Amino acid sequence: MASLRRIHDILVVLSGDKFIAFSNGQEEEIQIPSAPKEQKDNEQLKSTEAADGKNDSKNCVLASCFSESGKYFAIGDDQKQLHVYKVSPKWELVSSRPVARRCTAIAFPSNQKEVVVADRTGDVYKYSLIDTDSKGELILGHLSMVLDVMVTKDDRYILTCDRDEKIRISYYPNAYNIHAFCLFHTEYVSQVLYINKYDYFISGSGDGRLATWNVNGENLSSYDLVKGQSEGQVLKGEGDSKGQGQEDDTCNGVKKMVYDGELNVLAVIFHRSKLLSLYSLDSQENGRKITECCNDSLTEEPWDICFDEGQRLWVVLPCEQTPVIVYNCSRDETGTICMSETITEKSVLKIRSSLCNNWAFFKASIECQPQFISLQKIRDFDNVKQYLEKKEERISAQKIKNTNNQPPPKKVKTS
Repeated sequence: MASLRRIHDILVVLSGDKFIAFSNGQEEEIQIPSAPKEQKDNEQLKSTEAADGKNDSKNCVLASCFSESGKYFAIGDDQKQLHVYKVSPKWELVSSRPVARRCTAIAFPSNQKEVVVADRTGDVYKYSLIDTDSKGELILGHLSMVLDVMVTKDDRYILTCDRDEKIRISYYPNAYNIHAFCLFHTEYVSQVLYINKYDYFISGSGDGRLATWNVNGENLSSYDLVKGQSEGQVLKGEGDSKGQGQEDDTCNGVKKMVYDGELNVLAVIFHRSKLLSLYSLDSQENGRKITECCNDSLTEEPWDICFDEGQRLWVVLPCEQTPVIVYNCSRDETGTICMSETITEKSVLKIRSSLCNNWAFFKASIECQPQFISLQKIRDFDNVKQYLEKKEERISAQKIKNTNNQPPPKKVKTS
């Protein structure tokens, strides 16, 4: 799917195996390098792709991230490659190296000497930006898929969340030393969003709840997002039936969260939902209180969202007519958050127009969708029927034995 990344005055839109960078009125489209032929022909890669049911699929971006200063931009793709670009003064490919597994999240420490990559097997690696030929160093591992990773502002802690409802706070870079676990959610934790200014973080989960935490693992507040999703805003999709682990069709998990420090506002989108919601993070005695401000129902389930420096919220979605929507967000005299699609800045209108007239670029995200992975686990498996059938067979066999005084005929196992 297409994604958005922003740092300072740079906006990057990614789709398929390309990305478009907008900066200082300039537009540059860049092709992501393909994996070397010897890597594609590797027998281990072939067997993995066969097991995944993949067959010569197109390459696409799985994760991306800017460094804190905006000097570097890292991309992880579906061909198990990590690409690092130097942004200024011109986009320059610094390195492309193979990773152990397909990545799920990327983060930069403040020192900008390495890049941290999480993968689907639950491992987190550290790759040097100084020695670009070096292999990754394993720094921590989870027992399930790691869905997001963040490093705190002082590079003291690394935050990771996984499919097993857990958030782990570890010391960085010696992440084998665990500082705390954050246990609150009852479904997968899709994202941890670190708020640098206040030194706390927000977690979003598949249970339809947000939670705020300090770096010591103490829960400061929580908010139930399900109450803000009306019946008309639920989007049916793969994996949302009860037989596949979705207990309630209206309980859509958090897909993406973005934060704007000037407005102190959190924007949230959901899996299998067309809803876009804004929440205010208000100060309280023990932390931050989450309050719903406003929401909007989109034409399609959005791919991604991001704020820019002008408090504008960018939305990218699979809609050929309007793949990009820009909202102007502000607070009125009473402090209420308002959203408006009225945009007057010429630079913003130019970027939006350029993207809306380039559906071929976004179409690549539909054509090269990565393998679907259901994050919600099946919790309602019923083996009572199978047990009763076997019990009936044993009782019938015992009756035959008592009647004929002979053992029942042996069963022949058939495939």
